[in-house]
Amino acid sequence: MSLPDGRQVGNYSEEHRRYWEANWVLKRYRSKRTRQAYLDEIERIRGFEAKMELREEMLKIWTWKKGQK
Repeated sequence: MSLPDGRQVGNYSEEHRRYWEANWVLKRYRSKRTRQAYLDEIERIRGFEAKMELREEMLKIWTWKKGQK
């Protein structure tokens, strides 16, 4: 599978899962405050590193979509 940023990943890879979770968060939680609350919950459950990885993926998607407009 090809992600919007050009990365080639497998359908069952961690990168693929992270991309779709990040995309879902951006669609589901529209405000910065609610997105931050979601990320804080991820940190509580999965740890700081998982939070930062998801945040980085969200930023990549947001930046890519911003450039599409």
